[in-house]
This record gives sequence, structure tokens and C-alpha cells, in this order.
Amino acid sequence: MSDINGERLLADLRTLAAIGGLPDGGVDRLAWSEHDLAGRRWFAERMGEAGIEARVDAALNVFGHLPGMAAPMARSPPSKCCAPSPSLAIR
Repeated sequence: MSDINGERLLADLRTLAAIGGLPDGGVDRLAWSEHDLAGRRWFAERMGEAGIEARVDAALNVFGHLPGMAAPMARSPPSKCCAPSPSLAIR
């Protein structure tokens, strides 16, 4: 049995797809664009809501860290999460 809530997962994917969503159903979140950064912010906020600490590296990859664990447990895909400067980060 899975602990994954399928309805919530699909709702989250639809919400993320709406960030930079196109009328034809595609998504445009070019690296470093406002939509890209908004997607990263959304991802980090969802992590926070789940009790996961969002960490951002120099390339603005978003990593999830569960307090008490040594290694990150999740990260956003590199092709979708690069930005030029930490000052533009998800804050």
C-alpha cells in the first residue's frame, strides 16, 4: 500500500503546471525567468508545509532536508531550476 495521496499529487502537478502554463497545455518556465523562479518558490513552500526544510545551492537547485537526516531527500530537476544568482532565489 502506498502512502502517496494520488489526488493531492495530481492537484500539486496541475498547480505547478499552471506556473508558466500555455493555452495549448504546455508549460514555459525558461531557466531564470519569473515563471521559473515562481515554480521554485512554490516547490520550496510545499516542502515547508510538509515539514521539510528547503535548501538552495549556488545554482538555485532546491533540495529538501528533513531535520535529523544527514542528506537531502529531494530536489527540483536541474533542467527546470537554474537561476543566475542567489539574490534572485526563492525568497
